[in-house]
Amino acid sequence: MKKQLLTIIIAAGLLASCGTTPVESSKEASSAPVTSESVTWVSPTGSPTLAFYDQGENDKWLSTATPESVIPGAFASASYDAIVFDGVSGLTMIKNMNRAYKLAKWINEGSFYVVSTKHTAQEAVAAGSKPSVNAFVSTGNASKAFRDLAKNKWNWGEYGDGTDPDAAITYEKGVADVRTHLLGSDPDAFDYYVVAEPVLTAVQAQYKQQNKTLNVIYNIQTEFAAAHDGAKVPAAAIFVSNAAYETKKAEIDTWLSETQTRIDNVKSNASVAVSAVKAYEDKGGDSQARFGVPSTMINLQQVVGQNKLAYLASSDVTDNAAVANGFNSALGAALTFDASCFLS
Repeated sequence: MKKQLLTIIIAAGLLASCGTTPVESSKEASSAPVTSESVTWVSPTGSPTLAFYDQGENDKWLSTATPESVIPGAFASASYDAIVFDGVSGLTMIKNMNRAYKLAKWINEGSFYVVSTKHTAQEAVAAGSKPSVNAFVSTGNASKAFRDLAKNKWNWGEYGDGTDPDAAITYEKGVADVRTHLLGSDPDAFDYYVVAEPVLTAVQAQYKQQNKTLNVIYNIQTEFAAAHDGAKVPAAAIFVSNAAYETKKAEIDTWLSETQTRIDNVKSNASVAVSAVKAYEDKGGDSQARFGVPSTMINLQQVVGQNKLAYLASSDVTDNAAVANGFNSALGAALTFDASCFLS
C-alpha cells in the first residue's frame, strides 16, 4: 500500500514538473490557429482563377480548361470540398439533380462579349438568318444571355436551348477552346465568337502583334441590362460541399474568408494579384495553363487594374439568391432557388 501511494505521489510530481496537466494540453491544442491547408477545390481556368492568385503552387487546387468535362462530374461525386463554376449552372444542378453542395459566395459578374474577325461593327442581319457562332459551355450564363439577345434584341433568330444540335452554333467545353479557334489558321470560319475576359484582352494583344484586329461587336452585359431593365449577368460562384462543411467547417470558413480578401484585392488592389502571378511565373509556373490568363504582365495589369473581370467585393452582394433569381427571371425561366441552395 505504501509503495502504491509513493508511486502516485511521484507521478503527480512529474506532471507538476512539466508545468501542465492533460486538461491544459487539450486547451492548448484547441487554441491552435485554424488554417485552410486541407481544403480541396476545382475551378475553370479564366476569370475566376484570379480569386486564387497566390495559390498557383497549391496541389489541393485543380484548375481545368475544359470545365464542362470535369466539373459536373465533380458535383456528382462530391469529391472536392469546394467547386468554382458558373453560378446559375451550379445552382441548377443542386436544384434539379440533388447535388450535395451549397452556393457560398459569388466571385464575379459576367465579362462576356461577342467578337468577330469578319465583321467590324454591329450590322443589319436578315431576320432569323442565324449567323454562325462559336461559343462555350452551352448551359452557361454567357450562352444563355447570348441566345436571349440573339433572338429578342438583335433579331438573329433562335439558336435553341443548347441541348439540341444546331448547325449555326458550335459550343466548346471552355472559353480556352474558343481562344484556340481565334488564334488558329482560319478565324473567319465563324461569323461571330462569344468570349470572356481575360481571353478577349489576350487575343487582342496577340492580334495586334500580327497587325490584325479582333472587333468587339457587343458587350453582352450592357446589352442584357438594356433589354431587361438593368438585370445583371452573373458569372462564377463558389460552392461548398455539405459533407465537408460538417466535418471541417472552421477550415472552410477560413478558406472562404481568405478567398474573399483576394477577390477584394482583384477589384481594388490589382498590383497584389499581378505580383503574385508574376512570382508564380518566376518560379517556372505556366500562368496560362494554371490561371488561364496571359503570361504578359502588361495585359494582366490592364485586365485586373480596370476590373474587366467584374469582380464583386464583399460589399457588392447582399443577397446571393437575388443574383441568380434575377437573371433567371429576366430570361423568363420558371426555376427559382430557395434558401436551401445557399450556405447560410
